[in-house]
Amino acid sequence: MPAKKNKELRHSRTPVKKRESSEPNASFPHSTKRRESSKPNASFPHPTKRRESSESKNSANTPLAQIADALTRIAEAAEQFTGAPPERALQKGKSWRWRAAHCGGQLIPAETPRGFPLADLRGLNPEIKTVRENTARFLRGKTAHHILLTGARGCGKSSLMRGVLGEFAKKGLRLIETDGDGLARLHYLLPALRKTGEKYVLYCDDLSFAEETPPAAARSALEGSFVSDGGGALLYATANRRHLTKTNFSDDDDIQPGETSEEKLAFADRFGLRLRLFAPDAKEFTALAEHWLRRAKIPPSPRLLKEAAIFADRCGARSGRTARLFAERLAARAGRAFPESE
Repeated sequence: MPAKKNKELRHSRTPVKKRESSEPNASFPHSTKRRESSKPNASFPHPTKRRESSESKNSANTPLAQIADALTRIAEAAEQFTGAPPERALQKGKSWRWRAAHCGGQLIPAETPRGFPLADLRGLNPEIKTVRENTARFLRGKTAHHILLTGARGCGKSSLMRGVLGEFAKKGLRLIETDGDGLARLHYLLPALRKTGEKYVLYCDDLSFAEETPPAAARSALEGSFVSDGGGALLYATANRRHLTKTNFSDDDDIQPGETSEEKLAFADRFGLRLRLFAPDAKEFTALAEHWLRRAKIPPSPRLLKEAAIFADRCGARSGRTARLFAERLAARAGRAFPESE
């Protein structure tokens, strides 16, 4: 009996209709909206774009690309060690330093050398005029010569060159400082100088060579192929030795001592202008001491001039440098700053 009741009750229940919702569920996007949305999601790139990016990555990872990247890094590291090529270095600045290197040479940009007041070089007017005229002809494209300036120490060789070169640097002259080792590597630099069309003076202060005989490359650099009429480069050098090399009284082990001597002198003979400066005598040194004392704003007196002569004897040389050092010493003792230029 209870089972029959349960069966009747089960059949008597009316099914409950589900409530139809006309609004779509917020948690599930409507199917029509999904169909209307045809734009791809920004967070997921288009399949074709994915293929393109993968292809570019694969091309960057190819052996050739890796080799090219490695060569670029090696070239950058080598440039930091040896410096930029001369052609690229010449594009910046107006003054450089040329130094010998394992790769040939290194051209380093430098500041324009400080000039020197030529009015302070007493007794050197003929030499100053000669160097000025030669440099002016060179800038005009006329025939000019290499200059070798020799003489006693402290007599004004370097000051004369600095004064003239600083004067013409304002007129477009390019300056390259070098040394004896750099002269032996000039054949690496000259082609780059010719391409620019500018005027260069290679300045070598206190020129000397480690060997007794100048290298053959340095001698050949001063031939006509280096500088011709209207050429683009000249060499100005200063040295204490007139022939630039050590000369002995005799060469005992040399079978042909005359030829060896000629080879040593061949480099100095290639300078078209060789000027020699001499140390001043007592009267000329007194005039130099008076000049530098006035530059230091110290009235010259017989007592001070006598002290200047004693100072020169203690230094072992009468020269313009010694006279200036004496004036600087007195100015420092008086607490004054020595004027650099007029």
